[in-house]
Amino acid sequence: MKLSNFIEEKTKELLLTNREAIFKYAVDVELSKNSVSEMFTASNTPLDREVIELETLSELPEKNGIEHTPNGSKVVFEVKRPRKRKYESVSFDVLWSDNNG
Repeated sequence: MKLSNFIEEKTKELLLTNREAIFKYAVDVELSKNSVSEMFTASNTPLDREVIELETLSELPEKNGIEHTPNGSKVVFEVKRPRKRKYESVSFDVLWSDNNG
């Protein structure tokens, strides 16, 4: 599915349990087994990129070497929980299903 469709679905899903849900950003990251690496100068992910949602990072292969090659995105929302005043961040990890980075 496209990243824009993923964002719409997650917004609807988050609104079922929260008062408000706002999409903040989607940034390029490197996903590997049990870790997410984000560069300080990471760029925003285009919304037309094909993505697959990850339930757990433990299924991914180990990271080899120190080079940073983005292969996924971190999608961040700000939600306002019921009976709360302040927003809190909720993030989801998605793996790119295409290889045109």
